[in-house]
Amino acid sequence: RQPLTAPIEIDGLRIPRRLNVRTSFDAALQRRADLLAACLTGTEGVGAADCKSLIPNALKAGYAQRHEGAAARSVSTITFQQSNSAIVAAAHARSACSQAQMADAARPAHCPPEAARAMPRPGRQAQQALRADDMVASVIKPLLADALMSAPGGERWLSGAPREQMLRALATSDTGFFIDHLLCFEPGADPAKCQRPSVLARRAQELKLAQPITLVGAASANHSLAYPGLPFELPAWPPTGASAAVELAAAKRCHAKGGTQRWRGCEGEQLAALVAPLWGQGGARSSPLAVGSLYLRLVAAAQGQAQIEQPHVLTSPGQPMDAGFVPSHAQLVLEGLRRTPLVGTARSACTSVRGRVGCEGLDLAMKTGTSLFPQHAMTVADRAAHCQRIFQLQDEARQSQRTLPAAQAKQALYCALYAMKWAVLIEPARPGTDALLTVVLAERNTRRADGRLDAGDDRSPNVAAEAALLLHAHRFTAPAGATKPTQAGNRPSRAAAGRPT
Repeated sequence: RQPLTAPIEIDGLRIPRRLNVRTSFDAALQRRADLLAACLTGTEGVGAADCKSLIPNALKAGYAQRHEGAAARSVSTITFQQSNSAIVAAAHARSACSQAQMADAARPAHCPPEAARAMPRPGRQAQQALRADDMVASVIKPLLADALMSAPGGERWLSGAPREQMLRALATSDTGFFIDHLLCFEPGADPAKCQRPSVLARRAQELKLAQPITLVGAASANHSLAYPGLPFELPAWPPTGASAAVELAAAKRCHAKGGTQRWRGCEGEQLAALVAPLWGQGGARSSPLAVGSLYLRLVAAAQGQAQIEQPHVLTSPGQPMDAGFVPSHAQLVLEGLRRTPLVGTARSACTSVRGRVGCEGLDLAMKTGTSLFPQHAMTVADRAAHCQRIFQLQDEARQSQRTLPAAQAKQALYCALYAMKWAVLIEPARPGTDALLTVVLAERNTRRADGRLDAGDDRSPNVAAEAALLLHAHRFTAPAGATKPTQAGNRPSRAAAGRPT
């Protein structure tokens, strides 16, 4: 849809006017993105024949076991050219049940019961590939890694065993590793004197992540659309004043937890406010557009560029902005992300799309993320019933001008969440080809058999990562042996094997 220019005002009536623009969309890739989003969400009017060349049979069988036979309830993709940040495709689709919920319409008989309420109307009407936002989750990891390398003594991460530790933590999305080191919980460091969180806050400001992104570069502000950047605010740390000892003691207790529970459910007001954005949760929200901007800058810096263009859709160039990363830092981060499809959080998605052999030698860089969803263990029916009770209590409290008890208020917050997955896919630079970068934000679906969500953690098949790999499948060069049949359920399609579709 065309952006709005300044409205006409006649007798107090504001009449919007549309601005004619020329876009730089790649028509063929846009068609593929639109069709893929429709196929993954089971959009009506898209037949099996339309999706046959896009989705491998093994994946189709798995998707058929979910409600509506859909891989996801919603899929938003945005793809950029790495060379100039131009948007070449932006697609979005919702399943029929999700569409009914967003429109606040009657639920079709085949739909599972809904829990979360519909989005506000402006959000329902917007192009979700550009307007959607959610907790940024683990796609924030490059920023955390950069902060560690930028802090005093951070050069140690660039070589030897520490470098290998950093690469492994990036590939496996080891949040505990990053928080341990950002808060100086390591041998020889003093958490009470740790300055690394302030370095992270400074780097977030230098990268201007919280500033709006202007999509349409024009002389007049009336001809531009500004989208929010990446909110990333941290409280001052280490704590000072009367609460300092209490907060540091809480941090030590939280660090002492074993395994994956470390740094989860931490006590201490300042500590909790600090840890949430380090997980990419809470107020650390972003859109596919803003996440794409962050990763475009990372890629440009790794290639030695000092500046890149802002993301834009016009044929005229985007506004210049600093790449913002030290080249050696960006190169290390991308090396870690190139391991992700083979040994990291995108491995299950890559295997499900291309088979084990088909993931070898791809040279793709990927990053995945899973937003906070504390009610994951509930079935879709149980969650709907639970949330309806919570919403009723919330409405009653509002009508009587009472404050909802803290425990119920927390549940109301959880009931407002959607189960989302992120993925970023970065193609390698190839001679004669303009490499692409895609960001996907998708809402997970539930299984018909037991009413539970399809993926429980970052290592489960990530539907957003599957969507990114399927979108780019026709551009991959097939590794040797990738077309050989593998075990059932692991068989690459013609498209996944790198052949044109």
